[in-house]
Amino acid sequence: MSGQPYTLPEDAVEWAETLKALRDVAGVGQIYPFREQLAKICDRTAQVLREAVPV
Repeated sequence: MSGQPYTLPEDAVEWAETLKALRDVAGVGQIYPFREQLAKICDRTAQVLREAVPV
């Protein structure tokens, strides 16, 4: 959204930090219009994480 290059988090620590940052900006104007879509994606992702079997 900022136009800056973005890379995905590379490990669990970076994912946790990224999700915390998303949580912190959930009410910000750029994110707010997409909150329902993001919430659904997060819900589905959480379910997959709960059901995942270690490899």
